[in-house]
Amino acid sequence: MYINKNHMAKQETLSSQQHVLSLPWIGNFLFYGMILAIITCSELPSLGPENFRLRKEFISGNKRIFRVLGSDFSIFKPYLPLHGAVSFLMDSSYQPYDPITEKLYMAQSYLAPIILNANPDEKSAIVFCSKGYIADDRMQSAGYKLKIALADGKGIAEKNG
Repeated sequence: MYINKNHMAKQETLSSQQHVLSLPWIGNFLFYGMILAIITCSELPSLGPENFRLRKEFISGNKRIFRVLGSDFSIFKPYLPLHGAVSFLMDSSYQPYDPITEKLYMAQSYLAPIILNANPDEKSAIVFCSKGYIADDRMQSAGYKLKIALADGKGIAEKNG
């Protein structure tokens, strides 16, 4: 019987490689087994039915519960240019720390890339006032004339002259 020494050397090399290759497999098995044990043994807080209702409403896109900030300004979008600057007239003139300026920031984030100027310097303006008579006073003092009325105290105005 003839025994090839090269053949035996190859078999020894292969068997030693199989032992080396089996070590990472055992490590992976132990690691993922521990992770699985931790997950199955941990206690999760109980979820009430309201969580599942909210998830269902969120996925369905219910706008009564989940609103996009600044979506009140969607009525202005079709009447505005795609780019450029537009003035923004509110109940009172712009004051940096006045709580009403939050509406300006929400409008800016919703209507971007249009730049909203709080000062009445631009040719067109968004009028966003709480009442119609306040809007009329603000437009008159800033030199604007209402072009498109969208609601009471809200609309698109253009500079006179």
